[in-house]
Amino acid sequence: MAKRKPHLPDDSEESQVRMGFGEHLEELRRRLIYSLLGSVGFIAVCLYYMYDIVGFLLRPYRLALIAHGYPPYLGYAKPAEPVITFLGIGVKAGLIVASPWIIYQLWLFVGAGLYKRERKLVYKYIGPSAILFLLGVAFFYFLVLPLTLNFFIGFNDATAKTQPHATWIEKKLGLDPAPGIDFNKLPTGDAATMPAIPIVSADPTTMPAIGTGHLYFNAVDGQLKFTGAGHTWVMLVGKEGAFFVNLPQFDEYLDFVTFTALVFGVAFELPMVILILAQIGIVMPSTFRKFRKYAYFIIALVSCVAAPSTDVLTMMCLMVPLIGLYEAGVLAASIAVGKEADVEEPE
Repeated sequence: MAKRKPHLPDDSEESQVRMGFGEHLEELRRRLIYSLLGSVGFIAVCLYYMYDIVGFLLRPYRLALIAHGYPPYLGYAKPAEPVITFLGIGVKAGLIVASPWIIYQLWLFVGAGLYKRERKLVYKYIGPSAILFLLGVAFFYFLVLPLTLNFFIGFNDATAKTQPHATWIEKKLGLDPAPGIDFNKLPTGDAATMPAIPIVSADPTTMPAIGTGHLYFNAVDGQLKFTGAGHTWVMLVGKEGAFFVNLPQFDEYLDFVTFTALVFGVAFELPMVILILAQIGIVMPSTFRKFRKYAYFIIALVSCVAAPSTDVLTMMCLMVPLIGLYEAGVLAASIAVGKEADVEEPE
C-alpha cells in the first residue's frame, strides 16, 4: 500500500474537499500520534544530555557567584529534588526541541482547511516569528540574566559593614557576643602567629596521606577548600559583615530562568502582532502612532505583571525592549502597508 503524502489544497473550489466529522477525528488522531512519537524521541535525547542542559542553564548563576567570591553551588531542600528537577528540565527541553515537529503536524491538520492565500500568510510570518522568539530568549539569557544576577549578589556585598559590638548596657545584660572572655589578655592579629594557607591556581592532583589533609585557597575558583580522606570539601564563605549568606536554591533558580525566558520570547513577538494587524487591515500604523502614549502605559503595566520578580531592574529590562519593539513594529507596518493605505481611522 502506497504511503499517503500530506496534501494541502489550492484556492480552487474543486480542491476544497469537505471532510466528514469522522474523517476529521481520524486525521486529528493521526497527527497526535505522529506528534507524540516524535516528542518521545526528542525527550529521550534531551534526557540523555540533561546534565549538559542543566549545566548550561546554571552557567550564568555560577559565573556570577564566582565573580563575587562565592562557591558556584546551589542547594536543595528535599532529597529527591535534584532528580525530579533534572528529569523535568529534560522533558521540557525535549518538548521545546520537538516543537517544530509538533507545529508541523498541527499545520498539516489545520492547513487542509485553509485557502492557498491564507497559507501563504502563515508561511510569510512563521519564520520571522520563530526568529523573534529565539532572539527574546537569547536577549534574556546572555544580557538580562547576567545583569540581574550580578545586581542581586552585588547588593548583598554592598551591605557588608563592620561587625556589631555590644554596648556597656548590653554587656551587663549578658548580650556580649563572647561573654566570659577577657579580650585585653588576647593578642592582636599582628602580634599572633598566623598559620599560612597556600593560594593556588589549581587543586592538587594527589591526595594527602590517610589521617592528614590539605587546606588551601583556589584563586581561580575563589574558594577555600580542604582535601583529605579521598574527597575535597568547599567551605561555605560569605562577605565579612554582610547581612546575608548567599544560599541559592536549585529548583527556584531553574523555575525563574525557564519562566522568564518564555516571557521574553513571547514579548519579542510584539512587532509581528503589529505588522499582522496592519496588513490585514484591523489597525493601521497611524493608529498605533496616535495612541503611542497609551501603548507605553500598557507596556509598563505588562512589564510589572509579567516580570517574574518585583525588582525595578528586571521590569526595566523587559519594558525598555518592548518599547523599542513597539516602535520597530510600527515602522515595519508603515513600510509594509504604504502611505496611501495608511489612512488614520476615525475616532
